[in-house]
Amino acid sequence: MEMLKNNIMKMNSKYISLLLSVFILSIVSQAFAQEVENDYQSRIEFNLRWKPLKKLKINVSPQLRLNENFSVSKYLLETKVSYKVIKNFYLGVDYRFVVNPREEKDTELSQRFGFSANYMYKINDFKPEFRLSYTNYADDIYDAEKQNFLRYKLSLEYDIPKNKFTPSLSAELYHQLDENQVYKMRYKAQIDYKLFKHNFVSVYYKLDYFIQEYKNKHIFGITYKLKL
Repeated sequence: MEMLKNNIMKMNSKYISLLLSVFILSIVSQAFAQEVENDYQSRIEFNLRWKPLKKLKINVSPQLRLNENFSVSKYLLETKVSYKVIKNFYLGVDYRFVVNPREEKDTELSQRFGFSANYMYKINDFKPEFRLSYTNYADDIYDAEKQNFLRYKLSLEYDIPKNKFTPSLSAELYHQLDENQVYKMRYKAQIDYKLFKHNFVSVYYKLDYFIQEYKNKHIFGITYKLKL
């Protein structure tokens, strides 16, 4: 029995190592591909997570998005409610309100909603997760051009034993339903740091690779998290 357990752990370790290798190679090849346009953006966010009930979580997240020259791109306010249906399986609904200030035009206001299903489990100190979600448009599509998307996300979190740092990686595919095509791939690397009880800060890097446009968007962000 102990031998079987050790073999399973070795297989899981090899699988996780393979995923990490594929993730890193994908980012490097797409980030430095020739003839690809590169844009840069930064984000500042506050995230409040509240559990009023054992199986219910509510997240509220105001966010400021900045352009490459640090001028304001957008203001966002997002709320998400998720419910634990059975062990390791969650259903969620989210709503986002977006303010897009424009210099030569009126300020643009838009709304986004989405539904999601998450499955996660733990393998020792690792926590892989799969999320399937629907949204009525992507971050970089204007309100007048709303499209429907299915999004497929794989993520892996590593809870370092006896350490305040928690790194994670993820990859997400955006499937544009109206055109029946892959709109973009999003890769993310993040590190969370526990400041003290209930308080965390995270820094992250996202790479959005737009399949149809041969364009990259590099996103650097910082989030302050309060978990009640």
